[in-house]
Amino acid sequence: MGYPRLTITECVVVVLCLGLAAIFLVPVLLNSRGEARSATCQYHEMGLIMATLELADPTLPMKTLPIEPSEWPQQLAGELTDPQIVYHCPSDERQPRHEASYGMNNRADQLVNGDEEKGVFLDYDALVAVVVGEGATANWQRYIAPRHFEFVNVAFHDGRVELRDPAVLDPAKCEQQIQFWLPLLYSRLPLGDCQYSESGEESTDP
Repeated sequence: MGYPRLTITECVVVVLCLGLAAIFLVPVLLNSRGEARSATCQYHEMGLIMATLELADPTLPMKTLPIEPSEWPQQLAGELTDPQIVYHCPSDERQPRHEASYGMNNRADQLVNGDEEKGVFLDYDALVAVVVGEGATANWQRYIAPRHFEFVNVAFHDGRVELRDPAVLDPAKCEQQIQFWLPLLYSRLPLGDCQYSESGEESTDP
């Protein structure tokens, strides 16, 4: 008794069915992979912000962060179990591998109580995220890294990590620079294209 054989028509039908299945399944699988990478990235940024907040001296009334933005990988290494893993986002495919996938707010060392809504870390292609003052616009355009469906993960001063639209965070707009990045300690300081009043509001003074 011989084995049943498929006709050419049946083979074509099978191939078409497999092709249709791939058309629907591949995007779902890729989307799931992207979501998993974004979740891992958020977990890493959570580790960074928690380690940073641990360094703050609770005896000081303002609790400024005793960390130099340009040296954060070295300063946080002792607070993390495996910094070489935490410092990298799985969606960062730059080659050769860079020291870190995240940038720290260039004024993070001046964030205090009341700055809970201000960003500390985000997906960025440089260690220091120049988001306050001169150069904020040019550096944002050059280094912002929307690796997660065109969004970025941001770790805030209160310990939250959220996926945000880069356009909403762009420090080129003074009101957004004030809302998301500028420490409360600044008062009437002209920084780049923005000038701030004592209340932290944008000023039009010369």
